[in-house]
Amino acid sequence: MAMGITEKVSFMLDRAKQGNCSEKDLQTIISFANLFSDDMILGRVFGYSIGAYAIATLKWINRANTLKAFKELYNNLTKQQKLEVDELIQRELYLQY
Repeated sequence: MAMGITEKVSFMLDRAKQGNCSEKDLQTIISFANLFSDDMILGRVFGYSIGAYAIATLKWINRANTLKAFKELYNNLTKQQKLEVDELIQRELYLQY
């Protein structure tokens, strides 16, 4: 089943709030990590790209396997993408979910 943009964000925020994810969930989150958009309206939820949510979610879950994936993905981001991810991590939107 294909997920829309809001469903993807909802899925990730839910996993972050749980503080855990299955291996299948982890692979799904990683698959979203390249979904960055420069368009301020299209491809973004609350101003952030799906890719930023994916990488932030890995950090928020804070397990050994998600932190490993976070480091690998984060190190390959552009400076601008890192700023977006850092800001999103700081905002901890999953706590409001």
